[in-house]
Amino acid sequence: MACDCKNCGGRLVGLAHIGLYVTGLSRSKAFYVDTLGFEPAGDYHLPACDIAFVKAGSCVLELIHRKSGEQRQAGLFDHVCIEVEDLDTVICKLIEKNVRFETDRAVDVPAMGIRNIFFAGPDGERLEFCERVK
Repeated sequence: MACDCKNCGGRLVGLAHIGLYVTGLSRSKAFYVDTLGFEPAGDYHLPACDIAFVKAGSCVLELIHRKSGEQRQAGLFDHVCIEVEDLDTVICKLIEKNVRFETDRAVDVPAMGIRNIFFAGPDGERLEFCERVK
């Protein structure tokens, strides 16, 4: 598609959401809402799939359960990072909810000005919590 105008008004605004295929929509929604503290942001029932949006601040995830059971594999992301305040407290709260982390404690990453820790969601999706270090 070609555009013949010199000053088109179209521009990128920002990240709208991240789509994540899940095997159990209610299980995944409960994990993100009840365990991690996301807010429900809308449920949709379409012919090919059921969708639940969840959000935390500006982070919006679209949890997608395909009715046919078809899994999409190409172009997989490594992880989704969610910024938090007071990472140590967040870790303690999640340990109480039986979330298991990849490491025993948060890791300092001075070059990036953050501390972070990784863990898995209910379908094995890799998640990261990071806290900006002042």
